[in-house]
Amino acid sequence: MDARLLLHRALVVATVLACAPGAAAQEVEPKPRTHHVGLQPGVFNNSAEAFEFGGLDLDAGRDTFYGAVSYRYSLNPSIDLALHAGHWIGQWVAPTAQTVELASGFIGPGVRVNGRRRAAGRVVPYLQTNVYFVQEQLVLERAWSKRVTQNAFGVGLMGGLDVALGERVSIPIEVIYLATTGNAGIDDLSGVGLSIGVDLSF
Repeated sequence: MDARLLLHRALVVATVLACAPGAAAQEVEPKPRTHHVGLQPGVFNNSAEAFEFGGLDLDAGRDTFYGAVSYRYSLNPSIDLALHAGHWIGQWVAPTAQTVELASGFIGPGVRVNGRRRAAGRVVPYLQTNVYFVQEQLVLERAWSKRVTQNAFGVGLMGGLDVALGERVSIPIEVIYLATTGNAGIDDLSGVGLSIGVDLSF
């Protein structure tokens, strides 16, 4: 068979394969995930020197357990709308020998800005800000339990790295700063938290 004919046929076959839907699909990046759900445990350090809520003088200079859940909706690869809920809790022994649990919960909407496009195997830096409804809760435990709550508002600023393990799973490593509006009925619940968790995208 003529060499030119062989070359011509090879070029035809290559052109057909290059134009095939399967080949084109391999060159297209995976469609970004729109919904993201996260769970993050960690620690929280309060910036207040003491808690006076409930008439008790509790030393605030300790780390407390922190946990958060979040949902994000991606408007585009760079901007997410977020709903974030966090909670920290610690245990003290009051001067009256009571066991005291003091906790704070906060929930509210926010916006996240991603530093680069998400893709499997990448580390994505991000910044997020939220407005929170904040609640302080005190539980006195003896033979009976007394629960006291008070409400306030706050803002949060968080940033970190989202380490992608694949298209659907990533590991966020995050620092959060929470600032609250303390008043006569509630302590200053401001502080800094550190967490690491898991995000699922779909």
